[in-house]
Amino acid sequence: MNPSLLIVVAMPREKSPPVMLENVPVASWDCAPFLITSSRSLMWIESGETLRVGVRQCTPADLFRSIVEAVAERGAEEKWGNVLSPTDATAALEYLQYFDLEEPELLYGRSFNPSSFEDISRVPVEWLPPSWGVLVPTDRGYVGTVYDFGLGHVAGFIHNASRSIVVLREA
Repeated sequence: MNPSLLIVVAMPREKSPPVMLENVPVASWDCAPFLITSSRSLMWIESGETLRVGVRQCTPADLFRSIVEAVAERGAEEKWGNVLSPTDATAALEYLQYFDLEEPELLYGRSFNPSSFEDISRVPVEWLPPSWGVLVPTDRGYVGTVYDFGLGHVAGFIHNASRSIVVLREA
């Protein structure tokens, strides 16, 4: 059971972290839009040659929460179908299955009721809004990566935001 939204890569600790990561590899631009960290926030990238990912001062947990909030906002605006009611377990599971993600895991806040998701791995997390849940593939490599430089500095790259994260919240 993994409480992280993304793969976490511990980076070598130096006196000061870099300002950005250059030339972050993109498997396929067909997976756009990408959600990346900037020095102070998150930004959506639709296309390009390579990605430059900013290093941001926050913890991985703070980053995870801001990613879920950004994905929920964009998913609702664009009508991706990945923002659902917490009781709509069947539609949430079908959404991931549509993209051939067969081993989902539920991460959920402290007041979220996970009883609709009995047959899958469930992990309570402190970083989500209390009444929210997210359904993600067990293989977080499909979702994205956070590079942890320690001392509260991270860089993140979400390469399947519209396909690999189902946000469960009340409308």
